[in-house]
Amino acid sequence: MNTLERLQGLLISEYGLTRETIAPEATLADLGVDSLGMMELLFSIEKTFGIIIPNEQIELKTVGQVSAYIDKLVTEQGGTAKLAIN
Repeated sequence: MNTLERLQGLLISEYGLTRETIAPEATLADLGVDSLGMMELLFSIEKTFGIIIPNEQIELKTVGQVSAYIDKLVTEQGGTAKLAIN
């Protein structure tokens, strides 16, 4: 399972979305992820991928951007994005 698929799984479980609606180009706003939802999603991402999201201002608007950011942090921090963890 790759990063995008795992991120889609998080969004499905937390927002009741379908995998078909969570394309890489889908915006988080269109999926119903508001600023509070984004904070909750970031905490879930940290736990799921074994990374720490830095306290820095970064603009992530699409599912694809979030997935790429996760991959970047996993590479830098040695998290678990490439592992198939269910």
